[in-house]
Amino acid sequence: MNQPIAAMRKLLLVNLGSPSQVLLSTAAVRDLHAAYPGRFLTDVYSECPEIWEHHPQITKMAWHVEPLSGPRDMLARHEEAVIGREFKIVKEDPELEVVFCEQAGEHPSSITQSNRGAYHAIHSYAHDLGAKLGVDFEASKFCADIHISAVEQSWMSQLEEIGIRDSFWIVHAGGSRDMPARRWPTDCYQEVIEAYRGKITFVQVGRANEGHPALRHVVNLVGKTNLRQLIRLMYHATGVLCAPSLMMHLAAAVPLRLFDNQRRRNPQHRQCVVVAGGREPWQWYNYSTHQSLHTNGMLPCCASGGCWRTNVKPVALGALPDDDCCVTPVRTGNDVLIPKCMQMITPEMVIERVGIAYEGGALWYNEATTSTVVRST
Repeated sequence: MNQPIAAMRKLLLVNLGSPSQVLLSTAAVRDLHAAYPGRFLTDVYSECPEIWEHHPQITKMAWHVEPLSGPRDMLARHEEAVIGREFKIVKEDPELEVVFCEQAGEHPSSITQSNRGAYHAIHSYAHDLGAKLGVDFEASKFCADIHISAVEQSWMSQLEEIGIRDSFWIVHAGGSRDMPARRWPTDCYQEVIEAYRGKITFVQVGRANEGHPALRHVVNLVGKTNLRQLIRLMYHATGVLCAPSLMMHLAAAVPLRLFDNQRRRNPQHRQCVVVAGGREPWQWYNYSTHQSLHTNGMLPCCASGGCWRTNVKPVALGALPDDDCCVTPVRTGNDVLIPKCMQMITPEMVIERVGIAYEGGALWYNEATTSTVVRST
């Protein structure tokens, strides 16, 4: 006797985290549908809708948001308050389930357990979503899930629009002001760029309000790309240099453009060199084709994995830093306070890692005649 087919569950997946966190949650959506085809309909709510553009598993469903005007305990059954925000989700379809996507929890791959197991951040979202839905599934691919439409693939890059036809690396030398523990000195990034001047074109990106000191001899696109434009720029990039950040996850997730080159084969994957230090455990963020310079196990403060501290600030003599502040801050030559774990990563180490892909034949240096535009000085 045939078993009845279960009705498809309708889900609104809510993630109000950073762009990196929203990007990582795309893997859970992909893998949920891969493990249970035809069992779920999924819609999403986040503050980064550009990440979800062209995603094949997203189905628009009946819901909207309204300001939260009264006490949370007075919400109707079809309303869901959004924690930490002054608005609510109103479900127009009574079958719609609102599910919050998080990296927290007590499952082995949660961010709170990250120093204890061999789990990547993408596993956290899969396990959290599975636990909330009462199903089991694992990551089917070791990256997030970004889709570039055929029309987008046909567009030239922002560099080509201004006459630069080089292959290029993206460099993200700043960062969120609320995450100073990931800071690597600007002059260190500059040394790497100078070492490859005339061989590698670097394109500096980032939000204008995040504190990105201007680098020399780069194409400066700081503040000149929205999130979707950044994704399309990544599609054209052959390499990325950054600290642990959105750029690192995009480097792994965004498809790599096939280059029309008659003399050399196309790269198989995008290179990424990550100046990581010791804030996060290495296995939490690293991808198989990335090169991560970390200090896990090399300092007392990150002896067993990542310290997960966010701030770097002076500590009075004899006082102890607060629980979220670096315990080994050092001053650079420019009198900037950074974690010692980041200061231990030298420009020479990064220069060597960038060059390995060229020595191995995975990439090739630019030729002096390929560009028609002078870079910023």
